Parts: sequence; C-alpha cells; structure tokens
Amino acid sequence: MKLYRAECGNLTLAATGDSLVTRRMSVCDEPWFTKLVDLIRSADAAFTNLEVLIHDYESPPAAQSGGTWMRAAPEILDDLQWMGFQMLSTANNHTLDYGIGGLESTIRELRKRRLTYAGTGMNRAEARAPAYLETAQGRIALLAASSTFRLSALAGRQRSDMPGNPGLSGLRHQVEITLPSGAMHQLRRAQEMLEGGELDEGEDVSLRSMRAGAGSTAFHEGSEVNVTTRPHQGDLQEICKWIDDARRQADWVGFSLHAHE
Repeated sequence: MKLYRAECGNLTLAATGDSLVTRRMSVCDEPWFTKLVDLIRSADAAFTNLEVLIHDYESPPAAQSGGTWMRAAPEILDDLQWMGFQMLSTANNHTLDYGIGGLESTIRELRKRRLTYAGTGMNRAEARAPAYLETAQGRIALLAASSTFRLSALAGRQRSDMPGNPGLSGLRHQVEITLPSGAMHQLRRAQEMLEGGELDEGEDVSLRSMRAGAGSTAFHEGSEVNVTTRPHQGDLQEICKWIDDARRQADWVGFSLHAHE
C-alpha cells in the first residue's frame, strides 16, 4: 500500500491505492503501522480503493473472477473506518466476483457505516454518480470507474419500462497497434487460417481482448511499431458529464480510475 498525502488549498487529503484486506488490522501495534494510521487520521479526508467484496458468503462465487475471488468479512470495513478512511472506490475487476448478491451486500454494509463510496450501483446512473463527503474544509465529491472488468460487470441504463442492471462504472477502451507490412501480412494470414476465409484488402485485423472484456485490439499497417490506447467516447462523455455536475455541487472533486492496462 502506498500512501499519498497532499494539501489542496486548506484541504489535506490522504489517498492510497488498492486495499485487498482480508484480516483485521486494528489488532496490529507495530510502530511503523501505528505511525501510518496516525498519518491517515490526521488528514481532513482519506481515500482507498476497496478491492474486496464485503459479505459472509451469502452469495455463491461467480463463474469467473477478476483474477481470483476477493471477499472480506464486514468487520474489515470497521477497521478501515478505524484507520481513518471515509471515502472508497468500489469499481474494479473484482466488483462482481460474487455476483449481484455480493455487490448488494457490499453496498449495504458501506451504507450501514455511512461510508462515502462511488463507482458501483444498482444501475448505470448510480454507478456513475458522485458521492459526497462533508468536511470542515468543504464538501468533497468522489467519482470512480474501472477500465479493467468483464463486460457483464458493466452497470446498465435504466428505462421507464425496465430497471438497469447492477454493476460498475466502466471506461471501455480500444488498443490500436501499428505494425510494419511484413508483420501485418503474417498476422492477416494467421487470422485467415483461424477464421477459414480471406480478409478483404485493406480490412483491419481486429482481436477481442479475452482477459478483461473491457477493450478490443485493432491492428493497422504503418512504418513503425506503435501502440495507442483510446477510451470509449460514450463512456468518457458520460463520466465527464458527471464530473461537471459534481463541480457545481462540491468544493473539491476527486476521480478514481482502476486500471491494469
């Protein structure tokens, strides 16, 4: 865990990366650890990415995980709160490790403790929307998203005749790889052999990412090797819209993106 402490005007913020915590921390009394806790508590606000689901195995594990099935007992939230954390992101590749039931249990336990969280919800609007924390130095808005996830974890839009599906706020993406002509010719031949047909002249070679499902990979011919990652414009516009809305409602706005890419 890396801890970052920054002063923004009169606000002091402590922020860490991923919290994959499955054992109680409040029992630890090593000097280096208590010093870290004191540092977190001294900030006006503290943030971490909660990369575990909170439940007591009420829901079965999903057929696929975000790498492994991450879960912790509800008491872990008590320990994070004891350390001084008030703001958490819940959007990451483990969001649906235990299906919708695991997500619902996590949200229920967070709300029970009145912790400020963002990045997941019962529909797309809830997952995209900012959450707010009131501090002595002003109101903080928190928004969160992930670019590493299975497509089934993406929260769906609700309609007047249909509820949206629970999930996370996702930022899909496309990786564009430029290769010299010789390498492109070999890649085309490989795809033609796999698919049993010839590609049209000039047609792009495109492979769907099998690891996370949030992105695809397209190959183009060029003079040199180059890799460019482009965000999904629809997702980007939605996220920016919510950030703009948060700027009108809060003194400080924070956005967290969980990404393995």
